[in-house]
Parts: sequence; C-alpha cells; structure tokens
Amino acid sequence: MQIRSYTACKSDYEGVVSLATETQESIYITNNGNCTLIVKSEEAYEDRKLLMKHRAALLEAEFSHLNGDPTYTVDEVRAMLKQMYQNG
Repeated sequence: MQIRSYTACKSDYEGVVSLATETQESIYITNNGNCTLIVKSEEAYEDRKLLMKHRAALLEAEFSHLNGDPTYTVDEVRAMLKQMYQNG
C-alpha cells in the first residue's frame, strides 16, 4: 500500500503514475490526512476486475451446490458433450 498526499500527487503526477505502474499496488491519495481517492494502474485494475469476476463465478457455483443443484465429474461432462455432439 502506498500513501501520497494530494499536494505530492498534484506536483508529481508522473511519479505517482510510475509508482502505480511499477508496484501494481493501490495508491491512497490523502487530503488533510484523510484518504479521498485510491488510484491503480490500468493493468492492476483489469487484473483485479478479472479476479473479482472469477470469485463471483466460484461463489455462484458454490451457492448452486448448496441449493442441491446437480454436480458432475469430468468424465460425466465429457460423456454428455460427446453425446450432444454425436446427436447435434
């Protein structure tokens, strides 16, 4: 976690951009000692977004399992796909 003041960010924008890009960490921008903004590089943001999408899919699968929806082994899925494509 990196913390920078608003004044430092304003006077050294390129430095903040470089820091975000190099460290891939969030940078907390403060104003009068209070965090007002969190900045990430685009790559770190996209990686985080993908991670959250995967976590959401896992949670959805877990809820389905807990609700009693059927689960299948890899072999069962292969057999279903094979049958589907043979009949398709």
